[in-house]
Amino acid sequence: MQMPIRLFHILMTACLILAVLAGCSAGVQETSAAATTKAAEASSEAPASAGTTEAAAEAATRPAQTARSESMEQLEASLTQYLSTQRGTWSIYVRRLDTGEDFCIHDEVMTAASLIKLAVAGCYLDKVDKGERSDDLADSLKAMLSWSDNAAANRLIDALGMDEINAFCQARGLTSTQLNRKMLQTSDQENLTSARDCGRVLADLSRGTFISEEASGRMLAALLAQERRHKIPAGLPEEAVCANKTGELASVENDAALVFGTNRDYVLVVMSMDLPAVGTAQSAIKEISRMTWASLEAEEAAPEDAGREATEPALKKPGKEREEGAGTASVR
Repeated sequence: MQMPIRLFHILMTACLILAVLAGCSAGVQETSAAATTKAAEASSEAPASAGTTEAAAEAATRPAQTARSESMEQLEASLTQYLSTQRGTWSIYVRRLDTGEDFCIHDEVMTAASLIKLAVAGCYLDKVDKGERSDDLADSLKAMLSWSDNAAANRLIDALGMDEINAFCQARGLTSTQLNRKMLQTSDQENLTSARDCGRVLADLSRGTFISEEASGRMLAALLAQERRHKIPAGLPEEAVCANKTGELASVENDAALVFGTNRDYVLVVMSMDLPAVGTAQSAIKEISRMTWASLEAEEAAPEDAGREATEPALKKPGKEREEGAGTASVR
C-alpha cells in the first residue's frame, strides 16, 4: 500500500507546483497588460512632438478621400498627357466640391507670383475679424485681389509684417506657402506656394471656413470681381461663374479659380514656371480650363456618383450679379 500513497503525494505535489506556476504566469501577464495600458495612457497624455502635431493638422484639413470617380480618373490622365506636350515646369490641382475628390499633378513648391496675395488677404481679414487691427486698408485689399495691384499688396504687407503673414499660413496648414519678399522687390528669394495650397484656400473659401464665414465671403466677393480673366475664366462657357486670382512673372504663369458650374462646382489651380514663352503658357492654361469643364460637366449625374456621400457642404452658388461685384449675399 505504500507505493500508491507515495504516488498520490507526488501527484498532489506536482499539481500544487503547476498551480503556483500558472498563478505566476497569470500575474506576469496581468502586470504586462497593466504596463501596456499605463504606457498607452502615458503616450496619450504626453505632448505630441512638433512633427506629429503638424502631421495631424495636415490630415485634419483634408477631407476623407472617397473612391475616385471615372470622370476624375479620366481627367487626370488627360491633363497629364496634355502637360507632357508643354515646355517648362507645371503643376495642376483639381478638386470637386460635391464629393471632395481631388488630385494634384506634379505636386511641388512653385514660384507664387501674385498667388501669394491670397495669403496676404487671408491674414489681413483674419486680424480685422478678430479685432486685432482696424479695417483701414479695405480699398487696398480690394485692389490687390480684384486688380492684382502690387502697390496695394505692399501696403498690406507693411502693415501686417512678413512674419505674421507666414505664421498665418502655417496655422492654416499651408505648409508650401512662404512670403519672402514684397511685390516687385529685387531679391534672391521668390515667394512660394503650391497648387495644392492654393486649392485648399479656395475650397475653404467656398465653405466659408478659410477665415470666419463673413471674412471668407468678403474675400470671395473680391475674387469674383477679378478683372484678369484671360486664363482659367477664358476657357469657360458663358454660363459659368468664376472667382480667380492670377499670378505672373517673366517666366511664370499661374491662375487659381473657383468655378461654379451648371452640374459641378470645382477648384482648378494651374501653376507654371521656367517658361520659354508666357503667351503659349496662357493659351495652355485656357485649354486646361476648357478640358476640366468639359470633363466634369459632361454628365448631369454620372453613374459612379449614385449613392456617393458628399464630403463638402452644399454651396449656395453666386449669381452673375455677384461675379460682377454687385451684392454681398452669403456664398454658402
